[in-house]
Amino acid sequence: MTPAKIGHYTIVSELGRGGMGVVYKAHEESLNRFVAIKVLGEHLCTDPTFVTRFVREAQAAAALSHPNIIQIFFIGEDEGRHFFVMEYVSGKSLLAMVREEGRIDNPRAAQYMLQAANGLAVAHDKGFLHRDIKPANLMVDERGLLKIADFGLALPQDAATRLTATGMLMGTPGYLSPEQCRGEAVDRRTDIYSLGVTFFELLSGHTPFHADSPLALLRKILEEEPPDIASLSDAVDPETRRIVHRMIAKDPGQRYQDCHELAADLERLLGAAGARAGSGGIAGMRGAAAGPIGSEGGGNEPTTRLPGAAGAPASTPAGASAAGAQASRPPATAVSAAPSGAAPAAAAGRGGRN
Repeated sequence: MTPAKIGHYTIVSELGRGGMGVVYKAHEESLNRFVAIKVLGEHLCTDPTFVTRFVREAQAAAALSHPNIIQIFFIGEDEGRHFFVMEYVSGKSLLAMVREEGRIDNPRAAQYMLQAANGLAVAHDKGFLHRDIKPANLMVDERGLLKIADFGLALPQDAATRLTATGMLMGTPGYLSPEQCRGEAVDRRTDIYSLGVTFFELLSGHTPFHADSPLALLRKILEEEPPDIASLSDAVDPETRRIVHRMIAKDPGQRYQDCHELAADLERLLGAAGARAGSGGIAGMRGAAAGPIGSEGGGNEPTTRLPGAAGAPASTPAGASAAGAQASRPPATAVSAAPSGAAPAAAAGRGGRN
């Protein structure tokens, strides 16, 4: 049953729910503003491991302050309910926009990617890796300002090994990097790969790889080259093609080495096209104004949990993701097989299209 109040916040509606808890839209009367509240599920409140992860998620997000990252305002406990309060975003996810429009061409696509790269650069510089970048976790408000959501997979440097000792790796299959699929150590270039898949999806309307099962999808990510993005859309120019394919190179050494380098190329791309690099002027929504949503991903998408390699590191010196609800998704599914002897990663957070 939806509570009337949590702390001094008045609950307005439920935004979504997932395996770890529920997210509500609420009103904070003292500041006359709407917020989103993520509440840990009652069945998990007595489990120290889940409470630790929940608190870690809030702390990771609160450590990051940037216009392109959803902000955490407060963390607390009320009548046994663990919760944290975050910025409420009125807008849409990039996933919802792609579903409505079919695809998003430049300059809008590049403008969104530049904002995401700027937000990720701040997280990476502070020692956090998102690990689950996908269109469902990139929210665009009614002004066209993009905000990175869902810090559910956050792992600061000093917590990376301790909190993933089970060997479970996390992410969403369609956006996993090859190194995540193999259960290897990851770094900021992993986020760049996932952002590249997102860029590919904006420009073409779908992700580079498709398969009938998560396991088959991971095999394709590991073994096949992505299709040429320019062959899928006449609107993709040679420079955009170069940027996208560098982002999704299978070898991390061939990708952009950090988001500052990526952002510089995106700025040059937009500058050459005479487009504004910032959020101003972006037609974030097409047609009527978007309905309000909180920091949930905005998509009913399946996720998959796959076991990682025994003893393999599940994260690296950088490890963070963005705050939000694990909303409106089916439970994770256990899969025991690994492609070609490699240990596939596990999918958590809000799912993305496979």
